[in-house]
Amino acid sequence: MGNVNFTGPRGEPTNVEFAGHSNCDDAPPQWSAMPQDALPIDPPALADTPRKRSARERIVRWMLLFGWLSAILHFWPKDRWAGLSLWFYGTPWGAIHLIAVCTVFAALLKQQTRSPRLLCGSLALLILSGGMWLATDWNWRGDATSADDAPADDARPIRLLVWNTCRGRGGWENVAAEIRKHDPDVICLVEAGAYSEEMRSMWENYFPDHDVSMLGGSIVCIVRGAAGECTPVDLTPDSSLRILPVEVRGQSFHCAIVDIESSIFNVRKRPLVRLADSLNDVAGPVIVAGDFNTPTDSVHFARLSEDFSSAWNEIGNGYSATWPVPLPLMDLDQVWHNAGVAVRSFNLGWSSASDHRPVIVEFVVK
Repeated sequence: MGNVNFTGPRGEPTNVEFAGHSNCDDAPPQWSAMPQDALPIDPPALADTPRKRSARERIVRWMLLFGWLSAILHFWPKDRWAGLSLWFYGTPWGAIHLIAVCTVFAALLKQQTRSPRLLCGSLALLILSGGMWLATDWNWRGDATSADDAPADDARPIRLLVWNTCRGRGGWENVAAEIRKHDPDVICLVEAGAYSEEMRSMWENYFPDHDVSMLGGSIVCIVRGAAGECTPVDLTPDSSLRILPVEVRGQSFHCAIVDIESSIFNVRKRPLVRLADSLNDVAGPVIVAGDFNTPTDSVHFARLSEDFSSAWNEIGNGYSATWPVPLPLMDLDQVWHNAGVAVRSFNLGWSSASDHRPVIVEFVVK
């Protein structure tokens, strides 16, 4: 045992006791005291590090729990009840997959390697959400038209375009240019601006060989052919349906244009059930197009699907989501038809003129 006097890191005299052997090569000295200033790491920094890691891990665990609960919600009960509709509409499979990707990366960080269960749960959610996203939002098909259903030479398919134009936020000239690019026979527009003679003249100038019908509720139908008298139906105070007879190249059918309310706080059961009931009163071939503001996996499409078929489910190819551009996650814009119509093709466009993608289908009247 002995005392040693030496100068500390700040120049102050320091006395240190130590115990050791007379031969320093036999064993290192055991220090019984050391100035705090001589520590290589600040003690508060050591105390803070575990707390920060724990906070990060808690955030990741909550994200993972939210992702799993959202996935379970998509199997049952979906959007049956008002309290869950906001959650259901706000977490499509694509969004759940993004949550899973984030939790997997977080679990793979060096700070998270101590929790293999967190990594396993994240990987399981990643696989489940990725598989469901591919199964529900993507289709890969060849030519879906069979030889038996092929149209006659005089029944060339009718091309219909339906688009939520977002009140022309990208400029009406750009909207018209995108529409002309697809050369449709029937143009169904929602959120196409309030009715005015100026708007009618604008559409007539853009499409001089079409019949323009301003249907109210910011809905416009433009036909390369003839359109009859419109039957307006208010599904709810904020949901509109317009039904009008149309004839294109000798093929007659009813075109029903839909614009369902966009509030995510309201359950879609009432407008969609009223839509199905209203369409049951229409005789003959019917094609339904518009912004449903409801993903197709909603339980409230059950009534409509009894007599109508989704064109995307029948013949769609690629990615079905239409909103919001430029990163669409939900298939809000849809086309349905009854047994009097046979759909030949289903395609989606891309345009910065709106926050929705245009939907283009080709069909024939049976």
